[in-house]
Amino acid sequence: MEAGKLRHKIEIQSPLETRDTNGEVSMVWIATGLVWASVEPLSGRELWLAQQIQSEVSVRIRLRYLRGITTGHRVNFGGRLFDIKAAINAAERNEELELLCTERG
Repeated sequence: MEAGKLRHKIEIQSPLETRDTNGEVSMVWIATGLVWASVEPLSGRELWLAQQIQSEVSVRIRLRYLRGITTGHRVNFGGRLFDIKAAINAAERNEELELLCTERG
């Protein structure tokens, strides 16, 4: 992975269930990591192939490998929120993580 391509700062967020004073459960998102990544909109054939994995995949985010990132997490990129549809350990070498994501509307 070329470090020069990791030019965007992203925040990985994890869900956390909390209870209010009435005992009602609500979901909040907490920051679990602030990392450098490349954020690439998918186009043409890449988009078609990515949608075979999950529908509506619109962006690929590449970063150095982080253990434990799953589809239960989300990404905050400049105030834009992305749901992770697939987290791929590139070549299973624990060096690069590829996230296929959709933007929340």
